[in-house]
Amino acid sequence: MHVLKWLVAALLACALSTAMAAALQTGDEISLWNRNLPPGSAKQLPPGVTASAPVGGELHNNIAGILNPSLIAFVPEKPNGTSIIVVPGGSYLKLVAAKEGADIARWLNTLGITAFVLEHRLPNEGHAEGRHVILQDGQRAIRLVRQRSAAWQLNPDKVGIMGFSAGGHLAAATGTAFETVSYPPMDAVDQLSSRPDFMALIYPAVGFNAARGSAGQSENRAAFSEYATNEVPRVKTPPTFMIIAADDGLAPNAVRFWQALAQAGNPPELHVAARGGHGFALKTDAAPSVRIWPDLFSLWLKTKGFLNP
Repeated sequence: MHVLKWLVAALLACALSTAMAAALQTGDEISLWNRNLPPGSAKQLPPGVTASAPVGGELHNNIAGILNPSLIAFVPEKPNGTSIIVVPGGSYLKLVAAKEGADIARWLNTLGITAFVLEHRLPNEGHAEGRHVILQDGQRAIRLVRQRSAAWQLNPDKVGIMGFSAGGHLAAATGTAFETVSYPPMDAVDQLSSRPDFMALIYPAVGFNAARGSAGQSENRAAFSEYATNEVPRVKTPPTFMIIAADDGLAPNAVRFWQALAQAGNPPELHVAARGGHGFALKTDAAPSVRIWPDLFSLWLKTKGFLNP
Protein backbone atom coordinates (compact mmCIF):
# COMPACT_ATOMS: atom_id res chain seq x y z
CA MET A 1 0.00 0.00 0.00
CA HIS A 2 2.82 2.38 0.88
CA VAL A 3 4.48 1.58 -2.45
CA LEU A 4 1.24 2.33 -4.28
CA LYS A 5 0.83 5.65 -2.50
CA TRP A 6 4.41 6.56 -3.33
CA LEU A 7 3.85 5.66 -6.97
CA VAL A 8 0.66 7.72 -7.18
CA ALA A 9 2.38 10.67 -5.52
CA ALA A 10 5.31 10.40 -7.90
CA LEU A 11 3.02 10.29 -10.92
CA LEU A 12 1.06 13.31 -9.70
CA ALA A 13 4.27 15.22 -9.06
CA CYS A 14 5.49 14.36 -12.54
CA ALA A 15 2.21 15.48 -14.10
CA LEU A 16 2.26 18.72 -12.10
CA SER A 17 5.85 19.37 -13.10
CA THR A 18 4.97 18.83 -16.77
CA ALA A 19 1.95 21.13 -16.52
CA MET A 20 4.03 23.83 -14.85
CA ALA A 21 6.70 23.50 -17.51
CA ALA A 22 4.08 23.95 -20.22
CA ALA A 23 2.36 26.88 -18.49
CA LEU A 24 2.81 30.14 -20.34
CA GLN A 25 4.27 33.04 -18.39
CA THR A 26 4.72 36.72 -19.11
CA GLY A 27 8.13 37.30 -20.64
CA ASP A 28 8.43 33.87 -22.21
CA GLU A 29 10.12 34.06 -25.60
CA ILE A 30 8.84 31.48 -28.05
CA SER A 31 10.91 30.85 -31.17
CA LEU A 32 8.74 30.90 -34.29
CA TRP A 33 10.85 28.31 -36.08
CA ASN A 34 12.11 26.15 -33.18
CA ARG A 35 15.35 28.13 -33.12
CA ASN A 36 16.15 26.99 -36.64
CA LEU A 37 16.82 29.50 -39.38
CA PRO A 38 13.49 30.26 -41.09
CA PRO A 39 13.03 29.69 -44.83
CA GLY A 40 15.12 32.12 -46.87
CA SER A 41 16.60 33.75 -43.77
CA ALA A 42 20.07 35.25 -43.77
CA LYS A 43 22.68 33.35 -41.76
CA GLN A 44 24.22 36.60 -40.65
CA LEU A 45 23.31 40.26 -40.80
CA PRO A 46 24.65 42.29 -43.72
CA PRO A 47 27.28 45.00 -43.16
CA GLY A 48 25.85 48.06 -41.51
CA VAL A 49 23.02 46.20 -39.77
CA THR A 50 23.45 45.67 -36.04
CA ALA A 51 21.28 43.44 -33.89
CA SER A 52 19.37 45.46 -31.31
CA ALA A 53 17.69 42.98 -28.99
CA PRO A 54 15.49 43.72 -25.96
CA VAL A 55 17.51 45.21 -23.08
CA GLY A 56 17.24 43.28 -19.83
CA GLY A 57 14.28 41.43 -21.25
CA GLU A 58 12.43 44.71 -21.85
CA LEU A 59 11.13 45.54 -25.31
CA HIS A 60 12.14 48.96 -26.63
CA ASN A 61 11.38 51.15 -29.64
CA ASN A 62 14.40 50.42 -31.80
CA ILE A 63 14.60 46.66 -32.28
CA ALA A 64 16.27 45.46 -35.48
CA GLY A 65 18.70 42.83 -36.75
CA ILE A 66 16.34 39.87 -36.32
CA LEU A 67 17.52 36.50 -37.65
CA ASN A 68 15.42 34.22 -35.43
CA PRO A 69 11.92 35.71 -35.04
CA SER A 70 9.96 35.06 -31.88
CA LEU A 71 6.84 35.76 -29.87
CA ILE A 72 7.07 37.47 -26.47
CA ALA A 73 4.21 36.37 -24.21
CA PHE A 74 2.09 38.61 -21.97
CA VAL A 75 -0.32 36.59 -19.81
CA PRO A 76 -3.31 38.10 -17.95
CA GLU A 77 -4.29 37.18 -14.40
CA LYS A 78 -7.60 35.76 -15.61
CA PRO A 79 -7.28 34.58 -19.23
CA ASN A 80 -10.51 34.28 -21.20
CA GLY A 81 -9.03 32.06 -23.92
CA THR A 82 -8.67 34.76 -26.58
CA SER A 83 -5.19 35.54 -27.87
CA ILE A 84 -3.85 38.36 -30.02
CA ILE A 85 -0.54 38.59 -31.84
CA VAL A 86 0.61 42.22 -31.60
CA VAL A 87 2.76 43.53 -34.45
CA PRO A 88 4.63 46.80 -33.85
CA GLY A 89 5.30 49.32 -36.60
CA GLY A 90 8.57 50.88 -37.70
CA SER A 91 8.41 51.14 -41.52
CA TYR A 92 9.95 47.64 -41.73
CA LEU A 93 13.25 49.28 -40.74
CA LYS A 94 12.87 48.60 -37.01
CA LEU A 95 10.22 47.52 -34.50
CA VAL A 96 8.68 50.11 -32.18
CA ALA A 97 8.19 47.29 -29.73
CA ALA A 98 7.53 49.21 -26.53
CA LYS A 99 4.93 51.79 -27.60
CA GLU A 100 3.25 49.53 -30.16
CA GLY A 101 4.12 46.19 -28.58
CA ALA A 102 4.59 45.73 -24.85
CA ASP A 103 2.33 48.65 -23.86
CA ILE A 104 -0.45 47.31 -26.08
CA ALA A 105 0.01 43.76 -24.79
CA ARG A 106 -0.30 44.88 -21.16
CA TRP A 107 -3.49 46.75 -21.97
CA LEU A 108 -4.92 43.68 -23.72
CA ASN A 109 -4.14 41.70 -20.56
CA THR A 110 -6.62 43.92 -18.67
CA LEU A 111 -9.32 42.52 -20.99
CA GLY A 112 -8.32 38.94 -20.18
CA ILE A 113 -6.57 38.53 -23.54
CA THR A 114 -3.29 36.65 -23.80
CA ALA A 115 -1.00 38.74 -26.00
CA PHE A 116 2.12 37.89 -27.97
CA VAL A 117 4.39 40.61 -29.34
CA LEU A 118 5.81 39.47 -32.67
CA GLU A 119 9.51 40.14 -33.28
CA HIS A 120 9.55 39.42 -37.00
CA ARG A 121 12.29 39.61 -39.60
CA LEU A 122 12.73 42.86 -41.50
CA PRO A 123 12.82 42.70 -45.32
CA ASN A 124 15.96 44.82 -45.79
CA GLU A 125 18.24 42.74 -43.56
CA GLY A 126 19.82 40.47 -46.14
CA HIS A 127 17.24 37.68 -46.31
CA ALA A 128 17.01 35.75 -49.56
CA GLU A 129 13.21 35.92 -49.30
CA GLY A 130 13.36 39.69 -48.72
CA ARG A 131 9.87 41.11 -49.01
CA HIS A 132 8.24 37.75 -48.30
CA VAL A 133 9.61 37.27 -44.77
CA ILE A 134 6.81 39.38 -43.32
CA LEU A 135 4.10 37.01 -44.53
CA GLN A 136 6.13 33.95 -43.59
CA ASP A 137 6.52 35.12 -40.00
CA GLY A 138 2.90 36.30 -39.76
CA GLN A 139 1.54 32.98 -41.01
CA ARG A 140 3.86 30.96 -38.79
CA ALA A 141 2.89 33.01 -35.71
CA ILE A 142 -0.82 32.31 -36.17
CA ARG A 143 -0.17 28.61 -36.74
CA LEU A 144 2.17 28.30 -33.76
CA VAL A 145 -0.26 29.87 -31.27
CA ARG A 146 -3.05 27.71 -32.65
CA GLN A 147 -0.92 24.55 -32.42
CA ARG A 148 -0.02 25.24 -28.76
CA SER A 149 -3.44 26.49 -27.73
CA ALA A 150 -4.28 23.42 -25.63
CA ALA A 151 -1.02 23.59 -23.66
CA TRP A 152 -1.50 27.32 -23.11
CA GLN A 153 -5.24 27.01 -22.35
CA LEU A 154 -6.22 29.18 -25.30
CA ASN A 155 -9.11 28.84 -27.72
CA PRO A 156 -7.75 27.83 -31.16
CA ASP A 157 -10.76 29.55 -32.74
CA LYS A 158 -10.04 32.90 -31.07
CA VAL A 159 -6.56 33.72 -32.36
CA GLY A 160 -6.39 37.30 -33.63
CA ILE A 161 -3.73 39.65 -34.95
CA MET A 162 -3.34 43.38 -34.32
CA GLY A 163 -0.89 45.67 -36.06
CA PHE A 164 0.21 49.30 -36.00
CA SER A 165 1.43 51.21 -39.06
CA ALA A 166 3.79 48.78 -40.87
CA GLY A 167 2.69 46.18 -38.34
CA GLY A 168 -0.85 46.84 -39.52
CA HIS A 169 0.36 46.02 -43.00
CA LEU A 170 1.81 42.70 -41.82
CA ALA A 171 -1.42 41.93 -39.94
CA ALA A 172 -3.50 42.76 -43.01
CA ALA A 173 -1.26 40.66 -45.24
CA THR A 174 -1.66 37.73 -42.86
CA GLY A 175 -5.43 38.19 -42.82
CA THR A 176 -5.88 38.44 -46.59
CA ALA A 177 -3.12 36.22 -48.02
CA PHE A 178 -3.65 33.21 -45.76
CA GLU A 179 -4.18 30.97 -48.79
CA THR A 180 -0.77 31.97 -50.15
CA VAL A 181 1.91 29.31 -49.60
CA SER A 182 4.73 31.60 -48.50
CA TYR A 183 7.11 28.83 -47.40
CA PRO A 184 7.37 25.03 -47.64
CA PRO A 185 5.87 23.20 -44.63
CA MET A 186 8.50 22.68 -41.93
CA ASP A 187 6.70 20.56 -39.32
CA ALA A 188 3.29 19.74 -37.81
CA VAL A 189 2.68 23.42 -37.02
CA ASP A 190 2.36 24.14 -40.73
CA GLN A 191 -0.51 21.71 -41.16
CA LEU A 192 -2.80 24.24 -39.44
CA SER A 193 -4.58 27.22 -40.95
CA SER A 194 -2.79 30.58 -40.87
CA ARG A 195 -6.05 32.51 -41.16
CA PRO A 196 -6.52 34.79 -38.13
CA ASP A 197 -9.94 34.61 -36.51
CA PHE A 198 -10.03 38.43 -36.45
CA MET A 199 -7.71 41.34 -37.09
CA ALA A 200 -7.31 44.88 -35.81
CA LEU A 201 -5.55 47.45 -37.98
CA ILE A 202 -4.51 50.61 -36.13
CA TYR A 203 -3.37 53.44 -38.47
CA PRO A 204 -2.23 50.70 -40.89
CA ALA A 205 0.08 51.24 -43.86
CA VAL A 206 -2.17 49.39 -46.31
CA GLY A 207 -4.09 49.85 -49.55
CA PHE A 208 -1.23 50.57 -51.92
CA ASN A 209 -1.41 49.82 -55.62
CA ALA A 210 0.37 46.57 -56.42
CA ALA A 211 3.74 47.09 -58.08
CA ARG A 212 5.30 43.67 -57.83
CA GLY A 213 8.92 43.46 -58.81
CA SER A 214 9.32 47.16 -59.56
CA ALA A 215 12.93 47.93 -60.40
CA GLY A 216 14.87 49.81 -57.78
CA GLN A 217 12.52 49.11 -54.89
CA SER A 218 14.14 48.32 -51.56
CA GLU A 219 12.80 45.14 -50.05
CA ASN A 220 10.89 46.94 -47.32
CA ARG A 221 9.11 49.15 -49.89
CA ALA A 222 8.52 46.12 -52.09
CA ALA A 223 6.83 44.36 -49.17
CA PHE A 224 4.25 47.16 -48.95
CA SER A 225 3.39 46.89 -52.64
CA GLU A 226 3.48 43.08 -52.72
CA TYR A 227 0.94 42.46 -49.94
CA ALA A 228 -2.10 44.13 -48.32
CA THR A 229 -2.82 46.14 -51.42
CA ASN A 230 -6.21 47.31 -52.64
CA GLU A 231 -6.31 44.12 -54.72
CA VAL A 232 -7.75 41.92 -51.98
CA PRO A 233 -8.43 38.35 -53.13
CA ARG A 234 -12.04 37.26 -52.83
CA VAL A 235 -11.54 35.01 -49.87
CA LYS A 236 -13.32 34.86 -46.54
CA THR A 237 -11.33 37.55 -44.79
CA PRO A 238 -11.57 37.63 -40.99
CA PRO A 239 -13.75 40.12 -39.10
CA THR A 240 -11.74 43.34 -39.06
CA PHE A 241 -11.56 46.47 -36.90
CA MET A 242 -9.83 49.57 -38.29
CA ILE A 243 -9.13 53.05 -36.97
CA ILE A 244 -7.35 55.91 -38.73
CA ALA A 245 -7.18 59.68 -38.41
CA ALA A 246 -8.22 61.86 -41.33
CA ASP A 247 -5.07 63.97 -40.94
CA ASP A 248 -2.84 60.90 -41.33
CA GLY A 249 -1.28 60.85 -44.80
CA LEU A 250 -1.98 57.10 -44.99
CA ALA A 251 -5.72 57.55 -44.44
CA PRO A 252 -6.77 57.50 -48.13
CA ASN A 253 -4.92 54.22 -48.69
CA ALA A 254 -6.56 52.70 -45.61
CA VAL A 255 -9.99 53.70 -46.92
CA ARG A 256 -9.21 52.05 -50.26
CA PHE A 257 -8.22 48.90 -48.40
CA TRP A 258 -11.52 49.03 -46.49
CA GLN A 259 -13.34 49.27 -49.82
CA ALA A 260 -11.42 46.27 -51.14
CA LEU A 261 -12.36 44.18 -48.11
CA ALA A 262 -15.98 45.28 -48.43
CA GLN A 263 -16.02 44.23 -52.08
CA ALA A 264 -14.55 40.88 -51.05
CA GLY A 265 -17.72 40.36 -48.99
CA ASN A 266 -16.68 41.15 -45.43
CA PRO A 267 -16.63 44.91 -44.72
CA PRO A 268 -14.58 45.87 -41.65
CA GLU A 269 -15.67 48.19 -38.90
CA LEU A 270 -13.88 51.42 -39.79
CA HIS A 271 -13.53 54.45 -37.51
CA VAL A 272 -12.17 57.69 -38.99
CA ALA A 273 -11.24 60.37 -36.47
CA ALA A 274 -11.04 63.99 -37.62
CA ARG A 275 -7.68 64.49 -35.89
CA GLY A 276 -5.00 62.29 -34.43
CA GLY A 277 -2.26 61.97 -37.01
CA HIS A 278 -0.13 58.85 -37.20
CA GLY A 279 1.38 56.80 -34.38
CA PHE A 280 -0.98 57.68 -31.53
CA ALA A 281 -1.05 54.16 -30.02
CA LEU A 282 -2.09 54.59 -26.36
CA LYS A 283 -0.78 58.14 -25.94
CA THR A 284 -2.71 59.96 -23.23
CA ASP A 285 -2.06 63.30 -24.94
CA ALA A 286 -3.41 62.16 -28.31
CA ALA A 287 -6.44 63.87 -29.82
CA PRO A 288 -9.62 62.92 -27.91
CA SER A 289 -11.21 61.33 -30.97
CA VAL A 290 -8.42 58.75 -31.26
CA ARG A 291 -7.88 58.26 -27.52
CA ILE A 292 -11.16 56.33 -27.36
CA TRP A 293 -10.10 53.61 -29.81
CA PRO A 294 -9.36 51.05 -27.03
CA ASP A 295 -12.95 51.40 -25.80
CA LEU A 296 -14.29 51.05 -29.34
CA PHE A 297 -12.16 47.98 -29.94
CA SER A 298 -13.18 46.41 -26.62
CA LEU A 299 -16.85 46.88 -27.51
CA TRP A 300 -16.25 45.41 -30.97
CA LEU A 301 -14.53 42.35 -29.46
CA LYS A 302 -17.42 41.89 -27.07
CA THR A 303 -20.07 42.08 -29.80
CA LYS A 304 -18.11 39.54 -31.85
CA GLY A 305 -17.92 37.13 -28.91
CA PHE A 306 -14.15 37.32 -28.43
CA LEU A 307 -14.27 38.50 -24.81
CA ASN A 308 -16.47 35.64 -23.64
CA PRO A 309 -14.72 32.60 -22.10
